Amino acid sequence: RARQLGIARTVEAPRLRPPSVPGVPGDLIAAASRERAAPVIELGVAAGVGRELWDEVPDQWVDLPLDVPNDRRYLALRIVGESMAPVMHTDDVVLVRVGSDVKVDTVIVARHPDDGYVCKRVNRVRKRGIELASLEPGRPLITIPRDPALVIGTVLLVWCTHREPTARLEGA
Repeated sequence: RARQLGIARTVEAPRLRPPSVPGVPGDLIAAASRERAAPVIELGVAAGVGRELWDEVPDQWVDLPLDVPNDRRYLALRIVGESMAPVMHTDDVVLVRVGSDVKVDTVIVARHPDDGYVCKRVNRVRKRGIELASLEPGRPLITIPRDPALVIGTVLLVWCTHREPTARLEGA
C-alpha cells in the first residue's frame, strides 16, 4: 500500500542526532538541509487538536537517507494514532517534503483550521477544498480549505519504528 501512495518504508530506526544550531523548525529547515538532515518535531500529527508546529523547538535532527534528493526542504514528524494503518502507526517517524503541492492519492500533512495537524491521503482536490481520507476503513473524510498555507507537505518516507529493525527498504 505504501508504494501505491508514493511512500518509501523502512523498518530501520531513523538516525537521530542533536541539531548543530538551535531554533524553531522554520529557521532550521535550511540549516538542516545543508547537512543532509531534517528537524524532528516531537509533535503528534493526528486527527485531533494539536499544538502549533512552527513554534516547537526540535532537539533532534534525522539524517536523510542517501537516496533522498538534497534539493528540497524536509521536516520529520512523529505520528500519533492508527488511522493510517497499515502504512503508519503511533510513534512512526515520517519524512515530509515541505511544500504546498497536493496530488490525489498522495499522503500529506496539513493543518485543519479547527482540529490541528493531520496526516492523511488526498482523496479529492476541489475548487474550494481538499478532501482527506484515512487508510483505516470506517473513518470519516476530513475537508480542509484549499489554502496553500494549510499544507505542510507530502510524506515521502516512513520509519516504521513499531517493527523489528532490519536493513530492508521498501517502496518508491
